[in-house]
Amino acid sequence: MTNKRNKEAMNCQPGRDFLRHIVNHVLSDIAEKIPMSVFNEIRSRFAKAEETFRFTKFGGNPERLKDYLESEEFQDLVSYARAMNVEWVIQKILEATVNEYKDICPVVAEKAKEVLEYLKKTESEAERPKLSPDVVYRMFKMKGYKVTMRDDGVVFVEGSNFTVSLKVSDSTITYTICREGKATNIGSIEAKIEKIREL
Repeated sequence: MTNKRNKEAMNCQPGRDFLRHIVNHVLSDIAEKIPMSVFNEIRSRFAKAEETFRFTKFGGNPERLKDYLESEEFQDLVSYARAMNVEWVIQKILEATVNEYKDICPVVAEKAKEVLEYLKKTESEAERPKLSPDVVYRMFKMKGYKVTMRDDGVVFVEGSNFTVSLKVSDSTITYTICREGKATNIGSIEAKIEKIREL
């Protein structure tokens, strides 16, 4: 049994390292969309996991990534990400892992896919934070938008040429989107109105 496992491990030789080339790449892509403290915490937990499980391709065994995905440490990371409303970051990392490992290290790819499907399945409305002005405010703030909230709970999201006001009531968000622009004729304004009507 041990020989069979060792043989499978030898066949598990991905071209890119999980932490350095998959996790770091995904995190760099989304760095501006989440708070720096959350970014650093996620990065730190993956680095600590590499030390514990030795799944690096540089002197370790990439197949041990499967053990990590089955571990309590990974569950703690998912719980943390879910509490911070950034579970989507973990899902992006798992998706990248499936794509990278599917042909070269199928045992890891299958586990990553299994975990990914489970996370998506359990991401139901009942398990998400109940909608409130504070939750809406934090969600847009984490995604990098300029956000303010009035004393009455109305949330404003601002951009260079748009403003969105959001009001939460009975777990429903009522929104008004205003966009600024310039035109040289009425026809172009009418075309914009028609596009808005299609939304």
